[in-house]
Amino acid sequence: MHNKHSFAGLVSGLTAASIWGGMYVVSKVVLEVIPPFTLLLLRLIMGAIVLGIVIYFRNRKTGAVSPMTKEFFWRSFLVGFVGYGISLGFQFVGTKLSTASNGSLVTSATPAFVLLFAPFLLGEKPTARGVIALILSTLGVLGSH
Repeated sequence: MHNKHSFAGLVSGLTAASIWGGMYVVSKVVLEVIPPFTLLLLRLIMGAIVLGIVIYFRNRKTGAVSPMTKEFFWRSFLVGFVGYGISLGFQFVGTKLSTASNGSLVTSATPAFVLLFAPFLLGEKPTARGVIALILSTLGVLGSH
């Protein structure tokens, strides 16, 4: 049973990586026709619709109603605005102005920015392990360029 799960996990991970990597190539082609922030807005609208449908059916099935507090809304909005809006928007701009491979390379620096923004947006304290991971990931990005 363990081997079956390991193989399924490996296949799932490789599938996700290939889709994620292919996104840069597809984005480069699409960005020739659609401006970066328009593409971002379209993706955001599609994601909000799908999320709304999932929440609706989940709550309908379980009978649960998730309370949305003002604090939770604004905190989620801020994280989404920075993490999705600004990040992905400028990722699209960078991919449009450069190459798909450079876009993917720059995005591989994401762990560094997670470590930098998490204390401010989420109140998370950086750990020694996180700092070491940041240094290693930065060396990996620099080494691959």
